[in-house]
Amino acid sequence: MVSSDADNVYITLTAKGLNEEIMVMARSSGAPGTRTKLGRAGADKVISPYSSGGRRMVQYMLRPNVIDFLDHAMHTSELELSIDEFHISDQSPIQGRTLMESNIRRDHDIIVIGIKRNEEEMQFNPRPDTTILSGDILIILGKECDISALKTEMR
Repeated sequence: MVSSDADNVYITLTAKGLNEEIMVMARSSGAPGTRTKLGRAGADKVISPYSSGGRRMVQYMLRPNVIDFLDHAMHTSELELSIDEFHISDQSPIQGRTLMESNIRRDHDIIVIGIKRNEEEMQFNPRPDTTILSGDILIILGKECDISALKTEMR
């Protein structure tokens, strides 16, 4: 990533020209219209470090204990917590079951904190009676060893 929006547009166009399947994450200055330009150039994700940093600073001012908890949970070895994503395939043994029936929480001590379904909005804190569908992406929270075990078991 470079600091110039114009350079990032050029790099994005070049990368997509070499390989359309490549995932491109582009940096934006946050200037008006830059996100749109980078998206048109083929960027899959556009990040503005200034905007992200600013939002984080505001969150820390408003909810310092929440940010401290997240930092502690995600960046220390004491809790070994991780947020990950788990893709549900057609062959998944939990496909077609509700979250409650899947027993992810009971058997693996993992919390499903969200579900990304196709191109729909993210479902946060899905209800226990939410049915897991093929193609869903479960956003999960748990210890890394438990997440690895879940992924191994559900292959």
